[in-house]
Amino acid sequence: MQEKPSTTSRPHSIRRKKRATLKEREGHIPQGRTYAKYANAASAIETPLVSASLPVMKGAYSARNAKQKRGDKKIWSVDELIREGLSYVHWDGYQNKPLLDNTGTVIAVLVGQPLDEGYRRAAANPPSTWHYPALNVGVTYAKGMGEPATLNDREHSAMVSRLLADEDIERLATFASAAFQFWAPNVYKYYKDHLDPLWVRMPYLRRNFP
Repeated sequence: MQEKPSTTSRPHSIRRKKRATLKEREGHIPQGRTYAKYANAASAIETPLVSASLPVMKGAYSARNAKQKRGDKKIWSVDELIREGLSYVHWDGYQNKPLLDNTGTVIAVLVGQPLDEGYRRAAANPPSTWHYPALNVGVTYAKGMGEPATLNDREHSAMVSRLLADEDIERLATFASAAFQFWAPNVYKYYKDHLDPLWVRMPYLRRNFP
């Protein structure tokens, strides 16, 4: 039997390559209709938080640890937290709910999961629900280090590589990255603009997801 020719046209292949090149160069960039579909339909939650007054370390790179107070280590029940003045947010896990500070700036987002079976399969894959020890992966540049270094690049390197190559894990990570770019585009761009030169200058550092 004669094999049917491929239905993938050359123009389609060219457009696909252009999209892949654009994604590699600029990251996950939602199209205008994506913003209209998800951002405009999101149900925002306003809070009185003054984010500009939050304690941060010098340079505003990380938050400053608050002093421990009596009861800080207590495990609170939902009813107790509500009596303390907190609000209970009903969320179905699908609708986007951005949290706003007192100026209307998005400070956190309850990101709804994609409405496709592939993502649900990736999130519900049985091995992902087992109990495993945790390992730090990626690149670090901690205090006292002379230059950035790859975490777990020796003893657990092979195992980490297998995990990062897992299709389900990559699917979840891709969604997280896209959500980050969608809801915090300026912060996303800052990370990308500062990390891309690092990968070029130090190609031996291992990226979690190239």
